Amino acid sequence: MTAAINSHVQCITDLLRHDPNKQVLATFGDGVTALMPSVMAADHGHTDCVMALLQHRPVQQVLATFGDGVTALMMAADHGHTDCLMALLQHRPVQQVLASLGNGQTVLMPAARRGHATVITELQNLQQSPEEQVLAPFGNGTTALMMAAEQGHTDCVTALLQHRPEEQVLA
Repeated sequence: MTAAINSHVQCITDLLRHDPNKQVLATFGDGVTALMPSVMAADHGHTDCVMALLQHRPVQQVLATFGDGVTALMMAADHGHTDCLMALLQHRPVQQVLASLGNGQTVLMPAARRGHATVITELQNLQQSPEEQVLAPFGNGTTALMMAAEQGHTDCVTALLQHRPEEQVLA
């Protein structure tokens, strides 16, 4: 996991040469699986590490969650790491985009809150991107559009209004 956090792609590559399935699926004492390196690499924007890790059991990695349901895609969106986001979306994009935390937070919400319009645009450019994402409410009823507007991210507001604008404005 520390190799992924610190962008040591050669270490990751070397480790994966030795029984990659065991490396990718190893469990630590606290029950955390080694699938978390893809989450940590995405969190830190290390696209090369994400791509190296996705060479082994990619579906399990992109669908893996940690904490309260956080995925690698959510971490990449939260920090505006578009290259990591695009690498992750090569595997099961619909399932990843549909994932939400227990409180209803979707992958669009952190991107909207933090002003990552490029991430929002990439997510909405997916042919399979479900339009329900733009209307999905957070636990308190707040939508991605409301989050972007509250923070003054006009580029995000513009991007979000490309899908079902009437329904969003009335939400």
